[in-house]
Amino acid sequence: MLPCFAVVMFVRRIFPPVWYCVPTGSIMVIYLVDKLGLLGGCIMYQALRLVDVASFAFIRHYYTEYIRTIFTDLHRPIWWLPQGMRTIWVGLDQEWGNELQASVTLKQALAVLAFTTTWYMDDEEFLYFFACRTQVAFHIFAVPFFFGMVANIPDLLVRARVTMAVANAAKHQSSMMFWDELGHTPWYHVALLVVVAVPPTLYVHGNHMRMFLQRVLGCCGGTSQAWPRPQSEANADGGGVGDGAGVALREARRRELLAAQATSIN
Repeated sequence: MLPCFAVVMFVRRIFPPVWYCVPTGSIMVIYLVDKLGLLGGCIMYQALRLVDVASFAFIRHYYTEYIRTIFTDLHRPIWWLPQGMRTIWVGLDQEWGNELQASVTLKQALAVLAFTTTWYMDDEEFLYFFACRTQVAFHIFAVPFFFGMVANIPDLLVRARVTMAVANAAKHQSSMMFWDELGHTPWYHVALLVVVAVPPTLYVHGNHMRMFLQRVLGCCGGTSQAWPRPQSEANADGGGVGDGAGVALREARRRELLAAQATSIN
């Protein structure tokens, strides 16, 4: 059964609809906890999560260009995506991409560890972002991701207990059984969960708020018209620092836009 779970772990990463439409993670946690006990099941599930390292390599190799095309299209208006949401989505992607690219190896590794252990972070988005939208090396991703899986065991212990409590309460149609199950949660599991998860949550989502507010204040003050492009994409398009051809192309594009605006006004 474990090899099948490993295959499911891999498939649900490379086919995102499986991740979002089928509760494979909860099903595996319930099965493993039932067979191996709470602690054994959670440790085995976290070990299976290490398949994401292979998924990272696969996604980076096969999906990077496709994801880059999607984000290129996001720079233009899309009828089904509100402009404000599109601006924030692209902006946060670019801000984090630039910040990670400019960071030293240690800071990149700490960022991976923080994204792995933070609350309110979608695992699929995290994996695709680091695989396709950053230049973080494979080993710099894999090592802190492993330690993140170990650090997340207390979090999974608490979540697995909640899941089992819900399942048992539904099975016996007793809400009291749910609270009785939760009452058996050791206090140190909750304490470890808070110690491990709160600092990276403050770092990751604090940076989200900082980037968002900078954009809002810049727009309100008339000092910012667009989020900066990732340096890697700017260099790839011939727009790197000191690139005369890139400067000429941008200047020509700027003149075209100004001419178009003047024509529309007239």
